Amino acid sequence: MVTFDTLKASRRLRDAGFEEQKAEALVNAFAQDIGANLATKDDIALLLKEMAGEFNAVRQEMASRDEALRKDMVSGDEALRKDVTAQIEALRSEVASDMAALRSDVTHEIETLRKDMAALQSDVTRKIETLRSDVATDIAALRKDMASGDEALRQQMASGNEALRKDMALIEQRMIIRLGGMIVGGVAMVMAAIGIATGVLVALL
Repeated sequence: MVTFDTLKASRRLRDAGFEEQKAEALVNAFAQDIGANLATKDDIALLLKEMAGEFNAVRQEMASRDEALRKDMVSGDEALRKDVTAQIEALRSEVASDMAALRSDVTHEIETLRKDMAALQSDVTRKIETLRSDVATDIAALRKDMASGDEALRQQMASGNEALRKDMALIEQRMIIRLGGMIVGGVAMVMAAIGIATGVLVALL
């Protein structure tokens, strides 16, 4: 029980201006309330004991909840691992499928490109062979034309040489005839001179 000095309290109230009866009544009422409501050491000890029990209960409940939470987390982690593993496997499968499709597309494109290149190479080879054939034909025709021109030139040169020989022979004949005439004229003149000289000598003798 908490002790309360009612006499001292009554005196303080009277000193403060309260009437004696009112001061005593107020102090008595207050003392009764204190006796009824204020806790003793035993009350406090009991309260502490009760609180300790409640704390232990709370600790146990928290420990239980922590254990349950750990189990839930472990279970959740395991489920999450399984889910993540499944998603990874699904992703790997999708990537593998996409890679296979991509490889197939690339292989098809490469084969198509090879066929196109082979066709292009064949076309280029054919065009080159055609060009070579055309060039060979043109060269053969040119050689034929050159040979024909050379033969015609040879024939023209031979004909010109023959005509030149004929002209030179004719000129030579004419020169011989003229030279012969000149020789004959000269001889006649010499003979005439000799005749004249002989007549003069005869006349002189």
